[in-house]
Amino acid sequence: MYLGPFNATIGPATNDERPTVSPNFVTTVLNAATVLATGLLSHDATWSVYSPRNNAAVPIARIWVDEAFDTQRRRGFDAPGRFTQSGAPFVS
Repeated sequence: MYLGPFNATIGPATNDERPTVSPNFVTTVLNAATVLATGLLSHDATWSVYSPRNNAAVPIARIWVDEAFDTQRRRGFDAPGRFTQSGAPFVS
């Protein structure tokens, strides 16, 4: 899920001057995703992604948020870290 646009003021620049998002922002996004997945379950819906290979919706088992900014047209710089959230309410 694309979130944005955001600017560099959302987090500090790393040593090589590439902007990153703050750890607090990463945690906020992970928590919001959990709230979204839980809310969907309360309506008998499951957060899913469409798989062209299987021609079916596949339930989300894990989400991740990294610290790097990307663009919609191409990938941005490599992220220094990736943070995941799995388990309930995500399908395991």
